[in-house]
Amino acid sequence: VVSKSDKRIALDLSAIAKGFAVDEIASLLESEGYLNYVVEIGGEVKAKGFRSPGDIPWVVGVNKPVVHSMENMMVLSLSNLAVATSGNYRNFKEKDGKSFAHTISSKNGKPVQTDILSVSVFHDSCMYADAYATAMMSMTVDEAVRFADKYNLKAFVVNNEFKVYISTAAKGFLLEK
Repeated sequence: VVSKSDKRIALDLSAIAKGFAVDEIASLLESEGYLNYVVEIGGEVKAKGFRSPGDIPWVVGVNKPVVHSMENMMVLSLSNLAVATSGNYRNFKEKDGKSFAHTISSKNGKPVQTDILSVSVFHDSCMYADAYATAMMSMTVDEAVRFADKYNLKAFVVNNEFKVYISTAAKGFLLEK
């Protein structure tokens, strides 16, 4: 049970909500006996099994982090794994011609200023992938890649020049496809 005495305090679970919902739906499907499925909510995806007989994996796209674009930057085979992508290219505010991220710093309560456009994290749990991707959005590219390496996360980070940085754990995973 969570309670608060100060009405100015708020708890925002948006950093894990979509990932959590994906995991819950996947769990429900599995409890009903489904062995092959893909669940997607707002870009957070979990796939299990295969899309058809013959072991053909599910195919998912990761959008290029560009405002108003649905173009894929990367297309991946996904089976028995989740992927979550966070970025500030769709959810942001503009004031006086300047963009402000929707990711808020826990240190100063202001929009995060970073050289990262997007982070994608692969994990067994979509909720964890969602949380890690969101957390990494508050870091610099170097910090995010070090974080991913420290915790053995399969992740890739796209900087503001569209260069992709791949964590050590993701190199074999992404390059063997």
